[in-house]
Amino acid sequence: TALKSRRNAVEQRLEAGRQRQATLERQAADASPALTAARDTWYQLTAGRERLRSLGALATERGRLLGGTDAAPDTGRDPERLEQQAARVREEQSVLETTILTRQRDLERATAEKTSAEHAAAAEDARVTGLLRAAADRREGLARLAGQVGAARSVVESAQAELGRLRESQHAGEERRRLAEAEFRTLEAQAAGAEDGEESLDAEYEEASAALADIVTGIHAMEAAAREGERERAALTARRDALQLGLNRKDGAEHVLGAGLAGVLGSLASLIAVEAGCEAAIAAALGTSADAVVVEGAGAAATSLRLLKDADAGRAALLLADAPSEALADAPSDDPAAAVAGAQSSRPAGSLPAGARWAASLVSVPGPADASGALSARLPLDRLLAGVAVVDGLDAAAQLIAARPDLTAVTTAGDVFTALTVHGGSATAPSLLEVQAAVDETAARLATVTAELERNRFALSAATARRTEAQHRADAALDKLHDSDAKLAAVAERLGHLNSMLRSAVAESGRLAASLAKAEANLSAGQEALAAITARLAAAQDAPADEEPSPQHRDALALAAAQARSAEMEARLALRSAEEQLSATRNRAAALERAAATERRAREEAAERARRRRLQARRAAAVAAAVDRAAGFLDVSVDLAGAERDSAEARRDHVDRELAELRTANDALARELAELTDSVHRDELARTQQRLKIEALELRSVEELGLTADQLVADFGP
Repeated sequence: TALKSRRNAVEQRLEAGRQRQATLERQAADASPALTAARDTWYQLTAGRERLRSLGALATERGRLLGGTDAAPDTGRDPERLEQQAARVREEQSVLETTILTRQRDLERATAEKTSAEHAAAAEDARVTGLLRAAADRREGLARLAGQVGAARSVVESAQAELGRLRESQHAGEERRRLAEAEFRTLEAQAAGAEDGEESLDAEYEEASAALADIVTGIHAMEAAAREGERERAALTARRDALQLGLNRKDGAEHVLGAGLAGVLGSLASLIAVEAGCEAAIAAALGTSADAVVVEGAGAAATSLRLLKDADAGRAALLLADAPSEALADAPSDDPAAAVAGAQSSRPAGSLPAGARWAASLVSVPGPADASGALSARLPLDRLLAGVAVVDGLDAAAQLIAARPDLTAVTTAGDVFTALTVHGGSATAPSLLEVQAAVDETAARLATVTAELERNRFALSAATARRTEAQHRADAALDKLHDSDAKLAAVAERLGHLNSMLRSAVAESGRLAASLAKAEANLSAGQEALAAITARLAAAQDAPADEEPSPQHRDALALAAAQARSAEMEARLALRSAEEQLSATRNRAAALERAAATERRAREEAAERARRRRLQARRAAAVAAAVDRAAGFLDVSVDLAGAERDSAEARRDHVDRELAELRTANDALARELAELTDSVHRDELARTQQRLKIEALELRSVEELGLTADQLVADFGP
């Protein structure tokens, strides 16, 4: 009865424990997705915070770089002053235009006066000639002939004086022409050289501007690449840190790794390298050994387990580096893949079908050649992965197991097929092997991006120096171009003046040559007339002299005609000179206006660049301020997410510990119930046997009593 009561109590406790175990298993199943979600949230918030901080640093740096504004380039040529000079030159141009109109009218008036004077002189000369001829006709006397001789002599003397004056004027004109031509040729050569230099300066400025534009374009491209690289580096850093946190396990393995015990080589995931894309397959093939800690031997393993028991730090899977060949074959395992792999001491005979590869060929031990070779020989990877083949999909795994039941087929997604069992399904949390591979890949990519950023930073620094140098060259070329324009304008003005002087000298030389020819003809005619009259005078010396007409008026008219011709020549020369000055003034005004427009455009462009820089600086400051505010919120969110993750981890650890304790207690209760049931069964069997014995004894006693009664009846009567 006591055993039955005890058995009933144990059955009730076992049933309650199993119900509690089922509840805890459901809670553990629910806690894993919650913990995964909390971790993902924390990872994403951490990565977002790092990206936001990178953006804030970039905005701060951009704001610092854009803090100063470009001032308008001070080339010493104020456009306002240039425009004022151009206006003054335009006023001079207006004055010259008015002067030209005045001189045109003066020329017209001088031409009219010259024509009138020449007509009056010719008329007076004809009149005097007529009078003299009439006197000759009336008086054939000596006085008339003497007058004619005097008149002829006066004409000859006047012609000789005019001829001498014209020759002196011609000589002076030729001298002026020669000097003007020499100076004109000199300035023309200088102008040609200046124009050639102007073309070279234009080409130099265009080349410097094009080089500056190319360098600025390259700097913009490098700055964009640097910003993209900084964002990628921040994202990779956050991902690496987040994945690294995933490697920091809070279990017995982490405690063993952090204790610094002798003989502990490290986690298996950190000691081996798996071919990219096959991490899930190798983790499934290794089973629990994928998260194991590698120790040198059984002694180191015993020390590690003793440390865990003393510190109550949980459980850990240990892998013996120098395990004997038959150890894996004899060791029991809960993992079907590990059990099948351990049961095979070498790679099975026969080749694999197309698309399948031995798992052992996908794993290597990185590091120096000597060290990696020694460690690779000590790690039992070939035995752990013996008989394990990696295939691409489920159908290939099923076909391989059907053809080779002695093998274990593992898909790249982590599904395990053996001849007796199949493990797999949807994706679970990544193993330490996959996390370690992701950490290594992220670290390699981070190193590459960092190196690219450094190279880009050096290239950007060099390009900035080249941009400064190119800007200096462009500014110097622009200054030289402005100086060349000013020199060209001055040379053009002087050339115009010399050209006017040269044309005037040529025209004057032509007119003087014509006047000389005319004077020489007049002199010859006068000399002939003087000879004729002298002969007539000699023939008529006794003839009475009559009153002759006075030549003074005629001479005065001739002098007036000569002065009118000189005045007309001076007016024409003044007009030509004014026209040349007007042309030079127009060119100078246009050059000044172009220079003013160029300077104003340069200053407007500099002001526009400064405005854009100020706008960009304000935007960068706004972004930095927004990042600071958002970073404060993100810090709070990260702390909350970290607390939620720690709470989820604590809940799962608590559930795991309670579940482990409850499973141990339920196993003990099940064993006790089995023992009580066996005891009750043995006691009931013993009681049944005893009862049968008692019944037999009772029957025998009854029979004996019955015989005694019969004997007594026979002996003594009824």
